[in-house]
Amino acid sequence: MSGSERPERVTGLADGPPAGAFELADVVEAVRGQLARAATADGKGLKFEVGDVELEFTVVLTSEAKANAGVKVWVLSAGASAGYGEAVTQRIKVALKPVDERTGRPPRISDKVQELPPD
Repeated sequence: MSGSERPERVTGLADGPPAGAFELADVVEAVRGQLARAATADGKGLKFEVGDVELEFTVVLTSEAKANAGVKVWVLSAGASAGYGEAVTQRIKVALKPVDERTGRPPRISDKVQELPPD
């Protein structure tokens, strides 16, 4: 797809997201939660400063059939992206720069956690 072409949109998905898709905000929130959990982990005196976090996704744009519903960006899982043609999917890269609210500096994280997340 050239830069001048507009992506097609999948319409009429009033019953929820496309199969195997997640809202972009939910994916970013999950990454935020994992970084926060790693920041509070016991690193036995050694922690790592977090640099820029780059996330790359295959996404599909959807629009509701009703007026003023707007457009949603859905992140597709690896298996789900194969079910859509290139015309309806786009690759995007999101760069995040984490900042510790208390210090205003990049957070430090450890690879040890106090407990495993629930399944």
